[in-house]
Amino acid sequence: MEPALNQNEELLGITPSRRSPHGGVSRKRKADRNSWKQSVRKIQRQSGKAYKNTKGEQMPKRSIVALKSCRNCKFKCSTNISEIERQIIFDNFWTLDDDGKKHFYSKTTENLEKKRCRTAAGDNSRRKTSYYYSFFVSNTQYRVCKSYYLSTLNISSHRVFYFHKFNTSLTTGTPLQSKSGKHVKKRLLEESKQVVRDHINLFPRIDAHYSRKKTHKEYMEGSLNIGRMYDLYKIYCDENVSPPAKEHMYRYIFNHEFNIEFQKPKKDLCDTCYEYRNIVNASNKQTDSYNKHIKSRNDTKTERENDRQNVDSKTAIVCIDLENVLNLPRANVGNFYYKRKLSNYNLTGHCSLNKKGYCILWHEAMTGRGGNDLASAVTCLLLKIMADFDINKFILWFDSCVPQNRNSFMSAALCEFIIRYPQIKVIEQKFCEPGHSSIQECDNIHSQIEKSLSAAEIFSPLGLERAIKNVNHNYSQARINKSVKKAASTIVAKPLNTNIPMAACFRASYQSISVAKVNDIIS
Repeated sequence: MEPALNQNEELLGITPSRRSPHGGVSRKRKADRNSWKQSVRKIQRQSGKAYKNTKGEQMPKRSIVALKSCRNCKFKCSTNISEIERQIIFDNFWTLDDDGKKHFYSKTTENLEKKRCRTAAGDNSRRKTSYYYSFFVSNTQYRVCKSYYLSTLNISSHRVFYFHKFNTSLTTGTPLQSKSGKHVKKRLLEESKQVVRDHINLFPRIDAHYSRKKTHKEYMEGSLNIGRMYDLYKIYCDENVSPPAKEHMYRYIFNHEFNIEFQKPKKDLCDTCYEYRNIVNASNKQTDSYNKHIKSRNDTKTERENDRQNVDSKTAIVCIDLENVLNLPRANVGNFYYKRKLSNYNLTGHCSLNKKGYCILWHEAMTGRGGNDLASAVTCLLLKIMADFDINKFILWFDSCVPQNRNSFMSAALCEFIIRYPQIKVIEQKFCEPGHSSIQECDNIHSQIEKSLSAAEIFSPLGLERAIKNVNHNYSQARINKSVKKAASTIVAKPLNTNIPMAACFRASYQSISVAKVNDIIS
């Protein structure tokens, strides 16, 4: 069932079939023709309301033009029609659209041959026809004079002349259909449009990594673009013996029926700072919240600088961050773009003692990237660092991603780690202020990895491991193989059962410990 038209659409003559068929959010904004200045101006002009013309001049609102007197008129216009009835006629006329006004003219005006000639014999008269004007009041037709008719509707005589000259049938005198928008367009068949949609749907997509709650945008791998997709589409049409659509139509459907981006899902701007900068008149509460945010950012920066100056050989300061999903295989092969990719995860750590990076790799067939999985990977990373150094304290820097690291899963894993390895006396967890990263070391590692992988062809997780090893000789790399993952899973599941998540382990095993003692263990 098609939705009803609003008043603006009715005045513009828009039919339900002319509405945009695309629902929901698209990649680009859809044009709202009703909000255009030209459309608003046209609607106001057709409705007799005040408006600004194209020159910016303010045009007044239409109203009934007052006449001196129509009592001496032979048609007795003022006697037959009262001022109230005249106002009703005016109001009803200006609620009509163009087609309605044409029907009104055909009902209330006539253009007939003149009955007599007043010019001298032998002179040519310029007037060939005569116009007759009338109004309907209570189903009764009253003939009125030209002045009364035009002043009641507040129109010029040109409207009536133009209607009878160009918009009426010469044989029947009935209004002709409007020729506006009747030019022939080369319309693409719906079957061809559906082929375009089917081809776009062949490409696998992923949701946003950080902001999936705030947006429904989907992402394709960065090596694709619309031009490349259209080239693949032409090959696809040749294989299926289907005539391809033009590239502009492919782009239109992609931009207006899908909400897809090619760049990797990132969130580089701070929401709090960006929102505050766009507030015109900030309230005291908003200013206090922003100042608190900036103070926390500065305090975090100072704390991070202090840790960088730490020279204690028994303390390892580790920055930890999860890289964006790495989809495999990666190659410039047309068929690969249509296949479901294997998601690979890379938890990167940077140790202050040797200035090296550690990459913990696994793929979705082994485990996911939830809080329980990240806690297992962090434990594996700490074990790798412990094997390289004789240390008794860890200072761990994370971003403020609650589902991944700022949760009870991570706290339980670190508490269990201290109990299992008594040589570690203290583990401190420190978090960056949301929107302001203080772990640039991990960002630099991710940047070098992405640059190296952009020109590489990788077909398996083993190939990814080899490629990351070759990124820079300063980056040590540890891969979660089956045996290591089994040990990591044992750590996650301790001390109760291998199938119980860390959050449940934390509540079950440490429920008798006070909050203060738990805080002493962690920091």
